Amino acid sequence: MNATLPQEMQQHTYAIMDEVEGSHWWFVGRRSILDSFLKGIVAKIRKPDATLKILDVGCGTGANIEMLSAYGESEGVDVSDDALEFCRKKG
Repeated sequence: MNATLPQEMQQHTYAIMDEVEGSHWWFVGRRSILDSFLKGIVAKIRKPDATLKILDVGCGTGANIEMLSAYGESEGVDVSDDALEFCRKKG
C-alpha cells in the first residue's frame, strides 16, 4: 500500500498545538533545548548595547516567540494563515 501523506499541516492540528504547547513534554522539552542552545550562542555574539533581531521561520502558533524575546526583538513568519492567527492572539 502506497499512501500519500499530506505535504502541509492539517488545519485542525493548529488548535490542538495551541492548546498543549505550554504543557506537553515534547514542546516544553524542545523549547528548553532551544533556549539552552541560544544562551551559549547569544553569549558569544551579542555586542554591548545591541539588540538582537530574531526571526522564527515556521513559527506555527507562536509558542517559541515569547522565549525568543528574552534574547532580543523576535518575530515569526509562517506559510499558514491559520497558524498565524493563533500566533497573533498571543500578542
